[in-house]
Amino acid sequence: MVPVALAAGCTAWNGAQPPQLHFQYVYVLLGFLAYKVAVLDQGYKALKQVTLYAEPAPERPVLPDLPDIDSQI
Repeated sequence: MVPVALAAGCTAWNGAQPPQLHFQYVYVLLGFLAYKVAVLDQGYKALKQVTLYAEPAPERPVLPDLPDIDSQI
């Protein structure tokens, strides 16, 4: 939704301003992608900190062997 909103805002700006002040869609897209890279980097760093100090998961329980059904019949 954000790229669509940016493109709509860019179109509205270009329609309301003189031709010297027009935005180029490529620069809006590059700015959006740079923002996304920064957000993903911050999320990775936060997740890395959480997982480094988390308690290790307990081992999976071992179930005993069940008797064979055919041997009871």
